[in-house]
Amino acid sequence: MMKRTLFTIGYGNMLPEKFVAKLKENGITMVADVRRLASKSWNSRYRAGSIGMGTLLYEADIEYSHWHEFGNECGIDKYLAWLREPKPDEVLQELTFFIEDSIPSVWCLICCEKDVYKDGKVNCHRKYGADAMVKLLGDDWRVEHL
Repeated sequence: MMKRTLFTIGYGNMLPEKFVAKLKENGITMVADVRRLASKSWNSRYRAGSIGMGTLLYEADIEYSHWHEFGNECGIDKYLAWLREPKPDEVLQELTFFIEDSIPSVWCLICCEKDVYKDGKVNCHRKYGADAMVKLLGDDWRVEHL
């Protein structure tokens, strides 16, 4: 049996057209924005209130949801500590049910960090969050960072 994939991507310094093309190339139909605040972005093209991520993806026929509970604004070490607390288990469980209910949709977690790894170290919280979600989803799932 082929494993299902939970994708992740950081839009980093990508132009919106390239970002959308990358999602489409991988058959992604649903996006979960795991930025803590969708209104904050160093790249104004993705800030809520300008074109906004939701509008950009809606126009590309990709469903968008903002999972602020999953966001990180405290650094990797604090995020890992948060993942070990009981509350994240509830959040992760809710999000995995959401993903399972939407099958056959193809999901992708997005945030602004371009690279999951930098200088041999984890550089983005979405790696840990995606790994935790796939663990709950089961052995027939895997993570792929675009």
